[in-house]
Amino acid sequence: MIKREHIKKAIDAIAARDPAAGYSLSQMLDEGRIDVPSRQDRSSAGNYLSFLFAGREIPVNKFVFFNEGIAPIEQALMVNYGELVRKEVLRRAKMDMGYRDMSRDIRREGLRFMVFHEIDYAMARAKKVSKSPADFRTRSRGNDQKHTGTPSPETTRISSLEKIKLDDQPLDTSRLKAESPVWYQGTVGSGIDACFTAFPYCMDSLIQVADLNLEFFHVRFLLNCLIRGMENNLFICLVDQQILGLVFITLEAKPFFPEIEIKYIATVANSPSRETLGHLGSLRGIGTFLVSGVWLLGKNELGGVKTISLDSEIGARGFYQSLGFQSRGLAGYRLKRPQGHLSRVIVSMANNAGPLKKGAVRDLNAIIARHVRFLRREARSEEEKSLRDIAVASIRECLKPNSNPQFARTAIRALLKYRARIPESDDLVQYGLERVPAVRRPAKKAQPVLVIQDDRFKLHLENLPHLENPRRIGAADAVLRHPSLHGKWVKVKPAPASLEDLALVHTPEYIRQVAGSAGKPLTSFDLDTQATAKSYEIARLAVGGVCRLVDNIWNGRGKRGFAFVRPPGHHAGADRAMGFCLFNNVAVGAVYLIERLHAEKVMIVDIDVHHGNGTQAVFYDTDQVLYTSLHQFPAYPGTGGLREVGKGKGEGFTVNIPLRKGYGDREMCRIIHFILAPLAREYGPAIILVSCGFDLYAYDRLGSMNVTPGGYALITLFLLEIAEEVCGGRIAFVMEGGYSLEGIRQCGLRVMQELCGVQTLEQKQIERIRHSAQSKLSFLKKSMEIHGEYWQMPA
Repeated sequence: MIKREHIKKAIDAIAARDPAAGYSLSQMLDEGRIDVPSRQDRSSAGNYLSFLFAGREIPVNKFVFFNEGIAPIEQALMVNYGELVRKEVLRRAKMDMGYRDMSRDIRREGLRFMVFHEIDYAMARAKKVSKSPADFRTRSRGNDQKHTGTPSPETTRISSLEKIKLDDQPLDTSRLKAESPVWYQGTVGSGIDACFTAFPYCMDSLIQVADLNLEFFHVRFLLNCLIRGMENNLFICLVDQQILGLVFITLEAKPFFPEIEIKYIATVANSPSRETLGHLGSLRGIGTFLVSGVWLLGKNELGGVKTISLDSEIGARGFYQSLGFQSRGLAGYRLKRPQGHLSRVIVSMANNAGPLKKGAVRDLNAIIARHVRFLRREARSEEEKSLRDIAVASIRECLKPNSNPQFARTAIRALLKYRARIPESDDLVQYGLERVPAVRRPAKKAQPVLVIQDDRFKLHLENLPHLENPRRIGAADAVLRHPSLHGKWVKVKPAPASLEDLALVHTPEYIRQVAGSAGKPLTSFDLDTQATAKSYEIARLAVGGVCRLVDNIWNGRGKRGFAFVRPPGHHAGADRAMGFCLFNNVAVGAVYLIERLHAEKVMIVDIDVHHGNGTQAVFYDTDQVLYTSLHQFPAYPGTGGLREVGKGKGEGFTVNIPLRKGYGDREMCRIIHFILAPLAREYGPAIILVSCGFDLYAYDRLGSMNVTPGGYALITLFLLEIAEEVCGGRIAFVMEGGYSLEGIRQCGLRVMQELCGVQTLEQKQIERIRHSAQSKLSFLKKSMEIHGEYWQMPA
């Protein structure tokens, strides 16, 4: 249990490094504002002890306290002291912030205060380190080389620590992938993309780890790794720019071959902060993912590693044995042959990895062959049935599109060899023959997709902290660089829209209002919507890009296209900015088609999580545009109700399908296939425009839907089918919202792959939607009743 003496020692240690903080904390201790709980038996349960700070119970990791002494108490005191300082700053500044935003700001600044303190302390320790042990990457290179004219290790480490204090950028997956010496991709939970990579030493990563408050991995330990030259022994599981688990390993010399020892491993499952992470806090399989990364690291990067060992508590025996670890003594475990979910995740990682060494490929092929041989056994118990399902899933990983051809060949050969004894053999072989490039007929080459892409779109809101920020275009650029899209799309250079084209939708007064922001550092149109010096120019470029795209499609230079533009547009009205939008890109594009290119009818499909109130308002009283929207409701901006159906000539030509939060892939695809497809056939548009928001993504910061990247692929496929059937395949996607960079990268890639004809979907996924029973549409009963007054709806 934590005693007052422990707290006093922690404050004294802080005072030696930061007298001002130490003095304030000492006063709080004397006044009773820092104390120990009256009943220690309550706070010592589970993995955490606690003390009181200003009336709040503060958790302290029990393991770290017992092994590191007062270090975790020091860090907890500094976090909470930093929060008090931030509260006082906000009070004096009278900042106008919402309660939730203020709470997050205070928490982050408290963590930052503690991390700065720990970095300063680490710099002082670094000066005392005269000789650091080599990490497992440099151990075999020898220490007999003499270096002249290079900084000492101490100087280099102090410089690294100084850089951390200055690097305040959030974790960026693209940057990490480019800089990290180790990068493996796989999935956790129900198919959520994750990365295994070296720990990125920056302010954001240290703040994240401090907030997680995991056993073993406190900030002082991480900084000690850096100043002792062991930073390359530390790895993370990263999901959507959030650290969800860490592992620290060493390479142990053995008589015949090296062995990796997992010294420490911890995941968000044991974090007291997991609830603040939303969906990410409940993801399963993080520990398995980390062990998979260590296995692949040992086989592919280090070479010759045969086993992985670790020590753990007896209670974890079942978990480690399910992965293939064998008990060694009371609490020791050793892994030679991965099995169960571990082998499936390893195969998935290996499929997404770059070139693999021969030894790694050999061992992976052995795992695959064992899985096939296991299927020869008849499952006699629930446990054996579960293991059989895992084996089948592992084999399917080898047979997915873009899988490693060597793994696919191994799986198919083994399946054919034991065909008579494996009931699933024929289905699995056919599955592989249809999908694996090495054994299937090449698909028909798709016509190049037209793409609007320009770095100038990054100039809007440049250097301004905002959810709708230039990094969204960077994420789109990453999509277009993906190897699977190479040679399958053509760049169309955008040009700024003319004032006449803007006036097709917007009033002259409003155009002049936006133009007035040009050259000014910051102009606010409402609480959400701002412009910087270049925003007017870039907003015109976005509109012009959409007009250029539809012009090219209309004139036969391509049938499909995607405009990766910003700012978005579908909230902008004729005379007002709103919801991050300045000009309505899709609305101007639709009127441009009608007025300039003489298209008779245009259909707009809005798949942004937020209702496109601006687009709806523009076409509310016309039948030349059929506006349809699938959106979360209730949600911003509050419009898009079922009975908003248009007026006058436009009555019935506005089709809103509001959806409760939480709907996912199947619901969205059923709506498109069973409702929008019949609407399109009946309406007969000349072209389809898609307001494509990536904020339906399950982990978007402003949405609460559950659409996966695979769901975006299905949505795109069904929209392409509609376009082929009703308007000769003419369809243009225009980027709207989406505020998870990982969401844009993952979902954008799947959309572009479908547009470019890159096969990623399984036929069973598609048929499952097409053959859904009409009863599956019961959640849309009210929508079909209202819109059935104007259109033929499914019975």
